[in-house]
Amino acid sequence: MKKILFISFLTLFTAQNTTSQNLNELLKKASKIQNIEQVKVGSFLLSLSKMFASTSNLPSISNTIKNIEVIDFSSCNTKDKNEITNDIKNIQSNLNQEVLIQVKDKGDFVKIMAQKNKGVISEITILVANDKSPSIIRLIGKITQQDIDQLIQEYKQA
Repeated sequence: MKKILFISFLTLFTAQNTTSQNLNELLKKASKIQNIEQVKVGSFLLSLSKMFASTSNLPSISNTIKNIEVIDFSSCNTKDKNEITNDIKNIQSNLNQEVLIQVKDKGDFVKIMAQKNKGVISEITILVANDKSPSIIRLIGKITQQDIDQLIQEYKQA
């Protein structure tokens, strides 16, 4: 009986590990897919945009974001869209990335993950999975808990 339970547990654990992947594997896979639309905005362009934007409309946390990357899969074929959608749904937390929130609403699925280094969030990734236009949005910078608290306070006042 113990052998059967052990084999069942081992099979279940192995099956779960083969379907889940980490964010880095997903990004590598995404870069190889044909017809993706990928936009990377670096720190220089972000600093230029802050000079021309009305600073009263920008949240204070925008100063801590150094890079933004958006990957859109809406122009890909259906097979690739379905694969990416399934991969996004199966991504799990690991030592580097933690799932902050996960939302399922009708046909949409959104997962927000954060990568922390020594108490500072170095990357926030927003994963959107649906049949029509799955997408990945990455915000890279140095975001502290104080920055997040300040953002919450700004939106409470608004």
